[in-house]
Amino acid sequence: MEKFKIAKNPELSEDEILEYSGSLVDEIREALADGSAIVSDGPWEETVKAIKERRKRSETRMASFRLPVWIIEGLKRNAAKGDVKYSEYVIETLAKAAI
Repeated sequence: MEKFKIAKNPELSEDEILEYSGSLVDEIREALADGSAIVSDGPWEETVKAIKERRKRSETRMASFRLPVWIIEGLKRNAAKGDVKYSEYVIETLAKAAI
């Protein structure tokens, strides 16, 4: 675990600061990994370009195709097991297969 410096006389308790700083680090790492956060050392134009590229990856299009019932039921079962929406689970599963 990474260590953080804690400011003297904070308005939050030390436990609250530790909890917040730990979660913030995790959230930043996740955001960088999934592309929802962008870090750029370059000029503003490069940052804007990176944001536009990320948006392109987020564009959606309707797709309609037939799947065997056992596949659909398995996907629904796995989504429910993970307590996530079926459509989100299917999108994530397809995204991993597309890479």
